[in-house]
Amino acid sequence: MMLWIVLCTTACAHTPSRCVQLPSSTGLYCLQPSSVVAPFAVQQTVEINYRDVHEVMITDLDVSQSGLQMIAFTPFGQKLMQVNDNNVNIVAENPLGARLDPAMLVALLQLALWPSDAVKQGLSPSLTLMEAGAERTVLSGNQVILHMQYANKLVPYQQLSIDMPRMQFSLNISTLVDSTDAIAQ
Repeated sequence: MMLWIVLCTTACAHTPSRCVQLPSSTGLYCLQPSSVVAPFAVQQTVEINYRDVHEVMITDLDVSQSGLQMIAFTPFGQKLMQVNDNNVNIVAENPLGARLDPAMLVALLQLALWPSDAVKQGLSPSLTLMEAGAERTVLSGNQVILHMQYANKLVPYQQLSIDMPRMQFSLNISTLVDSTDAIAQ
């Protein structure tokens, strides 16, 4: 639930329809098409930390040439929300009534998962993307807006952490092992 509050507070009043203002900055990120990344589907555990609050959810993420779909569930399987982006429009279904800026959620996914060249094309001039090894950082001037660290560089990432230090917000994302893979091992 905290993720929705944080993402909602980052929405800006007036930006181009496929652009969002990044938290703790005046810079924008304009969403890029899903065609820039190879299609994949993954189920992940997402641990959300916002100040002193800790939440856990399970997500199904499906990225194809025609867009992306993310469905989030409680650990007990109750659907929290669904976000669909067809590369033109973003639609969020939120059965629990929590407030959410779906474009910010899609932007966060893209900043973490899309190739760096595509991410750089979406960043406004006031923002810089730095990438070294298994880390990626978005800067506004010399201030860290977003820091991502990967266990490896293969999409979908097995382990990914996303930090927004100025907001005291972080996500720790782990890919769930496919039950057939677990049996084979």
